[in-house]
Amino acid sequence: MEPPITYLIQNGFVSVSDPEEHSYLFDGQFGSLDYILVKSEASKYVTGSAVWNCNADEPDLIDYNLDFGRSSSLFDGFIPERFSDHDSKLLSLNFTLTTPIKGHLSGWLIGPAEFTLIGNNYLDGSLGVSNEIGDKVTQNVSISLYDYGCENKKDTINNTNAVIIESTNFSPSSFGYVISISHPNLGTDTGGFVFMNANPSLGKIKFCTRVSTWEGSTQVFFRETNFVLSYDLTENNFNLTSVEIDENDPGSFIADVDTEFFIKACQCSEYACISTPHNLKQDENLVMCLEAQHPDEMEDTVNISNFNIKLSAGVGQSYVEYNPVQFGTGSWVHDSLTLVQGPNADGVIMISTPIIAKFFIQTHKSINVTGNCFLEFDTAKSVTNDSLFMEFNLKFGIEEILNEGCLIKLIRKFRELF
Repeated sequence: MEPPITYLIQNGFVSVSDPEEHSYLFDGQFGSLDYILVKSEASKYVTGSAVWNCNADEPDLIDYNLDFGRSSSLFDGFIPERFSDHDSKLLSLNFTLTTPIKGHLSGWLIGPAEFTLIGNNYLDGSLGVSNEIGDKVTQNVSISLYDYGCENKKDTINNTNAVIIESTNFSPSSFGYVISISHPNLGTDTGGFVFMNANPSLGKIKFCTRVSTWEGSTQVFFRETNFVLSYDLTENNFNLTSVEIDENDPGSFIADVDTEFFIKACQCSEYACISTPHNLKQDENLVMCLEAQHPDEMEDTVNISNFNIKLSAGVGQSYVEYNPVQFGTGSWVHDSLTLVQGPNADGVIMISTPIIAKFFIQTHKSINVTGNCFLEFDTAKSVTNDSLFMEFNLKFGIEEILNEGCLIKLIRKFRELF
């Protein structure tokens, strides 16, 4: 890999090109001098990349270049073939801010609100509200009270407010709550829920509720419902004359489950992390494991579908880099010196790769291991449709070579001259 590209990758860029694809052909040798680099924080928008082999594989005879006396009539500028000597690289991006609900999270979904008026004369009337709940939810459902528009949170039980959430009820597949409207507090409401007309006997009560489902400490989904209740105090009677509700679009549901995933990287043996790893010798392989984890034990919903690994150490002339595993078109691609096993039943991938001689020749004492993983949800059909992009890093020590061979001594002495 060329030094400028290496520098960019060391400073926050990620290569999303397939290293096995060629984009250039010269004197019978093909390779790639073209890259697609994105900042690591933007990589989540990448859904795919490809090479359009419309130039390198085509004959020079129809080239745009008229060297060697080729006739200009052979070049057709209205077709894509040989309009350059390098192939085009294609990048697919998705900047959509709201995405369909992921299938693996459907068990935590919250259905639309349904309501009924409770009571006969609606004096200090109340509203019974219920939401259908996904089958993954057991007991962890919460209800919060907000002002109209769901911007400012309010106390659910405050005796000076006109709106109070009185009780909740959870049953399999359903969550219910009761909203109490306090008639005496209409004129002195401290919650900002009452909006009186010019005639103070008429007005509206406006508020919002947020029902949330949780998995442990992680909020999976919420549904916000705005309520508008019209009241009429004429003839010394309190009537809820109408109830209007306005719910958020399902596309605006949030799922912060995704942001809680992380990649655990460690030195390991037989798929299990080693608690006190030793410094590696020149004849030892680095054996490391990668595993997707989640604080609320939801890692069984994902698997690592693609990843890359970079070993590096030093700066400037002493910099050494080795890329044993790189992103492939459908899965990872490892070199002939590296063995990748798994994932096992727990989703752990084990990698065994050598520590190339350059790290020892340059007298490095530790090596950084960095990379990125695509996490694909079990219900997704491909990485491009439903995936996460997660970084990982690991650092390990290597032992100094005590008995140097003649070649290494010669190289070391040569380095001292510069």
